[in-house]
Amino acid sequence: MFDYSNPSDFNTPRTIPKAFTIDVVNSRSGRYNIYCKLVSNSGQNLTSVPVNLFSVKLNSANFTMGGSYFLPITLGLTDVLIGNVTNRNRRTDTIYYDLILNPLSLNINPDNYSFSFIFTVSE
Repeated sequence: MFDYSNPSDFNTPRTIPKAFTIDVVNSRSGRYNIYCKLVSNSGQNLTSVPVNLFSVKLNSANFTMGGSYFLPITLGLTDVLIGNVTNRNRRTDTIYYDLILNPLSLNINPDNYSFSFIFTVSE
């Protein structure tokens, strides 16, 4: 949960290290994609919330992933590719992602907003 009690909270990114852990049991192909999207739990109209509210970035994994995934990837209301894995012989992969709350403007209505982060792994 992110709490905004100081004016500076609205102007700087806030990060939760290793907020998400993804464990993937590989098939024989050894390749897969990881996607993430946002869904509102509160039934609120998301048009009042900035599209670029959340980002994720790779924190670490039990194998080597491409360097571009260590940069923040902005999430949206549709699936966004956050990982592409190929040539894996190992049966189980563990991947850690940081959650980043991007700076907010002061134009967002005060309220409690509740989101789910939906992860999809596809071969």
